[in-house]
This record gives sequence, structure tokens and C-alpha cells, in this order.
Amino acid sequence: PKAPMFMSARAALLLALSMALAPGLLVNGVLKEYWGRPRPVHVETFGGKDVFSPWYSTDGTCPGNCSFVSGEGSLGFWMLAPASLAPAPLRPVAVGAALAFGMAAGGLRIAFGGHFFTDTVFSALLTILVIVALRWLLYDRKGALSSATLEDGIGKLGLALNTLLLALMRALWWVSRTAMRKIAHALRALPLPWRRSGL
Repeated sequence: PKAPMFMSARAALLLALSMALAPGLLVNGVLKEYWGRPRPVHVETFGGKDVFSPWYSTDGTCPGNCSFVSGEGSLGFWMLAPASLAPAPLRPVAVGAALAFGMAAGGLRIAFGGHFFTDTVFSALLTILVIVALRWLLYDRKGALSSATLEDGIGKLGLALNTLLLALMRALWWVSRTAMRKIAHALRALPLPWRRSGL
């Protein structure tokens, strides 16, 4: 990578890691899949068939993509990550707008019966906690790496991954070519009827 990144490496890592960890891994990858809390529209109180399960209970009847916590709420509150990167004079406005967006996203899901209030609250807390932790790790802690150092590391990692990918592609090409030769050889050895007929 000879050209510089279009944004600072620390900002890019904050955005990418917070998205991957909060809405991606923790919310949609773990909690929604394994917590077991049925959505409001699926519980008996609102005409569904499942029994209500409080937020702290993990033995609900939902098999997957469950109510706890809110994925849309987490995505909405993730907007705090880019808001935290706004210039200092504009940061309070950006953070306020991001909070309003997160509350609107979570509120809509509550209104449509997709989530309980606590699902949205905990998705907000979890997402904010991840963003604050990453912000401290990348920006605020003593000895945090500079953007130049991180960009250099990202460039080296990218080159290493590129080299690995090319090596894998060459290996796959060699294996497939060898396999095709063996298949062609095996097919030529078969006593096919059109060979005997002279076709």
C-alpha cells in the first residue's frame, strides 16, 4: 500500500471493530441466537403461542433470532462511533443526533412488536460500552498507537493476506489442474460405446 488511507487508521479501526463486535458478534452472533427470549408478537399476551420470558432468563422458547437484544437498536446506537469522531465543536450535536437515531430505531421495533423495551435498552448499553472501550484503547489510553503506526501495521497485514491469498489460489489451481488430468485419463480408459463404433 503506497497510497495513504482515506481516513486515519485509528478512525477506521474504531468504526470497523465497533461494528463487528457490537451489532455483529455480540448482538446478532451470540445474544440473539442463544438467549431464547421470544419476541412480543410471539408471546401469549399479544396473541402468540410462546410464554413470556424476562430479559434475565435464558431458557425461553425462541429457537433463534430472538428478541434479546435488539439488532436494529444496536445498529442505531452504533452511529455514536462516527459521531465520536466529529470535530470537537460539533461532537455534542453529532452525539445527540446519534442517540436520537438509536432511540428512534429501537422505538420503532418496540412499536411494531419486534422487541421489548429492555431489549433496546441493553442493546444500547452494550453498543455504547464497546464503543467507549475501543475509543479508550485506540485514542485515550496512555501509550495508544498513533495512526501512522497502525496504518503501517494494517498495510503489512494487507500485504501478508494478499500473499497468502495468491498462494492459496495457486495451490487450488494446481490441485484442480492435476485432478482434471486424472479425470480425463480415467475417462479415456473407459470402454465407451462410441469408440468401438468408430465415431
